[in-house]
Amino acid sequence: MTAALAVVAPRIGQLIRLLGSDQDGEVVAAARALGRTLTSVGADFHTLADSIERSAHISAVVGNSYNEPAATRGCEDHRAIARWLLDSGARLSPKEWSFVADMAKRFGTLSERQEAWLRAIYERVSAQSRRA
Repeated sequence: MTAALAVVAPRIGQLIRLLGSDQDGEVVAAARALGRTLTSVGADFHTLADSIERSAHISAVVGNSYNEPAATRGCEDHRAIARWLLDSGARLSPKEWSFVADMAKRFGTLSERQEAWLRAIYERVSAQSRRA
């Protein structure tokens, strides 16, 4: 998830759940509120869709790398991503390498800033590997 979307992720989750309502008015209101929420952080529905697709790609790559479905790891997902980054041989700055190595050992939940930075590093590395 991009850093901008990470800030409003809880609200996005609430609004997406409301899209499943059987009340048409609630569905329309939720869709409009979702649009406003995305706009408030400089994003749109395309940004949200791209983020979801990238997250699915992360889960698929990391899950396949460790022969374990990423969805079953829960809060350890960041550890798997960090291990993948370290194992990939990616070019990381000393600061990034230190951060990623720390995330690979860290249990529990990351702060929003930590998660955003880890995802940004992953997105950059995976984009570079797709181009290669």
